[in-house]
Amino acid sequence: MYKCLVCAWTGLEENPIKDLFSFEVCGCCGCQYGYDIKNLRDVITYREGWLLNSAPWFDNEINLEKQENNRPEKWSIEKAKARIKDHLSSMKFKINDKKDIY
Repeated sequence: MYKCLVCAWTGLEENPIKDLFSFEVCGCCGCQYGYDIKNLRDVITYREGWLLNSAPWFDNEINLEKQENNRPEKWSIEKAKARIKDHLSSMKFKINDKKDIY
């Protein structure tokens, strides 16, 4: 499993760094690589919108086998923000060699 570049949730099957056009959808933030995310600037824009909207959990479908919501019980926006900062600071992405993307 790989981490989403937007929310740093570990749940992607494809490596988003190697394949920005996988068209995979993140279950946490809902971004779709290749549609919403085509470059690192899109990561910033999508993340800002997601966080301004109180970072809602995207995949709220009921898992019929387990009869429960797909959102993890202990998930929180505070943990999401910390996860984003930790993940991206370790990767040191830069845009135009001037601005970090978190």
